[in-house]
Amino acid sequence: PPKGTVHVIDDDLAMRESIEFLLSSANYDVQLYESAQAFLDATDVAFGCILSDVRMPGIDGLDLLKRLKASGSKLPVLIMTAHGSIDDAVAAIQRGAFDYLTKPFNPEELRARVTSSIDSTMIRPFIFELPWTRSTKHTGSSTIFRWRSALRTDISVWNT
Repeated sequence: PPKGTVHVIDDDLAMRESIEFLLSSANYDVQLYESAQAFLDATDVAFGCILSDVRMPGIDGLDLLKRLKASGSKLPVLIMTAHGSIDDAVAAIQRGAFDYLTKPFNPEELRARVTSSIDSTMIRPFIFELPWTRSTKHTGSSTIFRWRSALRTDISVWNT
């Protein structure tokens, strides 16, 4: 079975096809969209991750990210661009991007970041349902979180 679905949004056909080849050869299901609007118009986009270019006609990648976050989408969004700057990367992460890649990218790095984003969608629901409590113990400015009670060792949830 595929490792997960990657929704690739880029107005450059050659880039879409290159990414499709790289990711499908790594056993990902890859869905291609020529624009952010085409992605938004698609139905049944409820799982996987999004790999979107920043600079595209119409809705750009950062605006897409803003719309997805406003709609409550939980899909991780990886932003990619050929014209990256530190300011752009910071803006993307601040708006909720899972990661930021500059083109051209190393194929192994792309696969690793996609894998990380898809893995985050699989484990996130489990983590957020665990019984966390805030500890009164502080280390510097960060609050340490710990289990409210001993973590159950029943791992059957992973076997379903």
